[in-house]
Amino acid sequence: MITDRAKQLIELIEEKNKLYKYANQLDSFKTRQQQIEKAVSDILPFANTLRVFRQKNIIDCNVRQKVEQLLYAVNLRLEKFKESPEWIVDSHNFNGNILERSIKGITNELNEQLIQAWENYLAGKMPSTNQEMLNVLVKIEAFRPNVQRIRDLNAQIQRQKLPQNYEEFEHIERLIDQLREHWLTLSSDDFPETVLHFLKATVDFGAPLNLLTIEVRDWLDCHGISDSLRIRLT
Repeated sequence: MITDRAKQLIELIEEKNKLYKYANQLDSFKTRQQQIEKAVSDILPFANTLRVFRQKNIIDCNVRQKVEQLLYAVNLRLEKFKESPEWIVDSHNFNGNILERSIKGITNELNEQLIQAWENYLAGKMPSTNQEMLNVLVKIEAFRPNVQRIRDLNAQIQRQKLPQNYEEFEHIERLIDQLREHWLTLSSDDFPETVLHFLKATVDFGAPLNLLTIEVRDWLDCHGISDSLRIRLT
């Protein structure tokens, strides 16, 4: 009888130890899970942007080898985990700090390259707006709404973050197209310097008559703003 009770007690102690072990492993599993989830959430935005940029052929990324090495290391650990889930609990087998440093190194490098590629892309797509001319034309009522729209569109584009999917990329391209359309309706590539000089004078103190050349008069008539400008005789 005493022997049976002793065996039961030993079994209870062993079961208790197992439960403690499982509880500790569960905490470790949760920690590992949080580390992996954080690593994925950190790199996912960059991976999404990189995918879009490659589809659009606007980047030639040179971190492929590092990414492949990281993926290989992660896949190796996944295989080990499938073979024996307890394997991942040992910090010698899975070190979350090393994973975090690897992810941070790659994301920093990716971020620099993506930003540079995005700036180069915008520089090639954005119309070259003459800010001096906009500052002059915004003072003329006939041009004011269009100038304001140009400035609003430009501000919207500059606020956009790196696109993470095709829809976001297309949205930014539509904004750029709208900006270009509004700019083309406001001016032309051969906007005469004499016209800009004349307009600047009129909105400041009134332009002297000698600035009203034939070229300027034709431009004013073409845009229908002759009656809204001031001319000084002296």
